[in-house]
Formats: sequence, C-alpha cells, structure tokens
Amino acid sequence: LNDDFAKRVGKFDDLNHLKRELKHNITHEKEHKEKERLRGELTRKLAAISEFDPLPDVLINREIEHELAELKQMLALQRKTFEQYLTEQKKTAEQIRADLQPDAEEQIKIALAVRVFAAEQKIAIDATEVDTKAREYFSRFATVEQAKQSVDAEELRDNIAANLKNQAALDRLESLATIEEKTR
Repeated sequence: LNDDFAKRVGKFDDLNHLKRELKHNITHEKEHKEKERLRGELTRKLAAISEFDPLPDVLINREIEHELAELKQMLALQRKTFEQYLTEQKKTAEQIRADLQPDAEEQIKIALAVRVFAAEQKIAIDATEVDTKAREYFSRFATVEQAKQSVDAEELRDNIAANLKNQAALDRLESLATIEEKTR
C-alpha cells in the first residue's frame, strides 16, 4: 500500500488521505448502526408500553405481504427463487407466512405507537419541506410526463410527510431517552 495505490482506487491525494477517509467512513457507519439499534430498542419499548385493540387481520396480512416481498427481493439478489428458498427451509409458503406473523404484528404495533407518540408530542411537518423533497424526487425523471406516469404526486407527498413525521417523532423519542439517561 502506497500513495500510487491510493490514487488508483479513488480520488485520494495519498495513502494518508485514503486512511483518513476509511476511518471516517467506518466511524460514520458505526454511529449510524448504533443510532438504528437505539431507535429500534426505543420503539419496541414504546410499543410494549402501549395498549392496542386486537389488530385487524387485513393489516397483519398486508404487513406479511410486505415482508414477503422484501424476502423475495433479497432472494433475487442472491439469484434464488422463493421456491428454492422454501425447499431449502423445508417449509411451505403458509409456514413462512406464519413465521412472519409475530414480526409483522410487532412492526404494526411500533408504527401505531410512533404515530400516537407523534400526535401526543404535537409533531408537525413543514409543507415546504415536503414540497422540496417531492421536487427532488421528481427531478430524477427525464421529463415531467414520465414522472406523472410513474408516480401519483399526492401519494408521494403523503408518503414523504409520513416519513418526515416518523423521523421527527423518532428524533424526539431519542432526545427524551437521552435526557432521561443523563439525569440518572
């Protein structure tokens, strides 16, 4: 490893520059993973202390279908079919669905708990931020016509607003947990 190697593998001035960038990227990745771990723990605890009516089957089935779609995408990246996966696991599609149900129920409860938390905290989203993010998304298309054919603008805005509200709720939950931890 030398300066020439660093220049060949990327836009680095020298080997030290490459090392600094690698260290920065590794640190950033560790921080990101820790933040995701903490948020997962906090949201699971929030869901655990929340009360729920029985979850509707349609909601559970929709989440299971979503998880199955993600599984099939992951398998496609591994160049495997769902049928091959079933054979390897020695399970039927219905058994896989049954296996996914507890996680699906937990994900629904987390989403509902975060939504209630956001309402209780009076978390609001700035419409201009939603519009800005929607414009950024639409700018990825070659033409306005192509964007209109591919994406329902109102649905996109609703999804962006929901994601921003969830992120703001998670930020607030994390800050409250951090304050609680510091006061112990």
